[in-house]
This record gives sequence, structure tokens and C-alpha cells, in this order.
Amino acid sequence: MCIRDRVDTSSPSAVGRVAWGDVIEAAAFQLASARLVGVLVRDPEAVLARLNPVKRAVASANRGLADTPVWINALGLPAEDVALLINDYRESWAVAHGGPQ
Repeated sequence: MCIRDRVDTSSPSAVGRVAWGDVIEAAAFQLASARLVGVLVRDPEAVLARLNPVKRAVASANRGLADTPVWINALGLPAEDVALLINDYRESWAVAHGGPQ
């Protein structure tokens, strides 16, 4: 994910830059003891295709959790709040850029 040229590199499974126009929705998930934010994208296969083989394997496995290869560890923040912020920003971006809402 990228806000103002900041790209998610928070973990080995980070997929890097995802265009806001490709984001459908973010949602908080509980996976074992971790709270994560899954970011649903319009074309998960396109995200996977641009990754190197190792990241593609990890992201493909992560995709099985909620049909998305894009996951963000909220790193101690409330995952629900992070998902809400992502969704609010995405909606604002869509209005400003004429993208899908």
C-alpha cells in the first residue's frame, strides 16, 4: 500500500505498491494471535504476477485467508481502526480521482 509515496515493506510478505484504484475494501482479521488488515483488490492475480517467486509463494498462501494477497500487520495499532482509515482514504481518493467507489 502506498500513501504519498510510502510503500508497505513491513514484512517479507509485503506486496509493495498497490494503486488506490485497485483497492476495493480493507477489513480487520484475527489470525491466531495476530490482528491483521486484509486489503481486497480488484485483480489479485495481477498483484501476484509482479512479485518475485518467493514473495509470490507467500502472498499466494496468504491469499487463501480471505482471497487477497495484500495483508498489513497493524503493528500494535487497532486493526479495525487501520482498516477504517484505509477505507476512508480510498473513498476520498475515488471521489477526487473519479475512481470506483
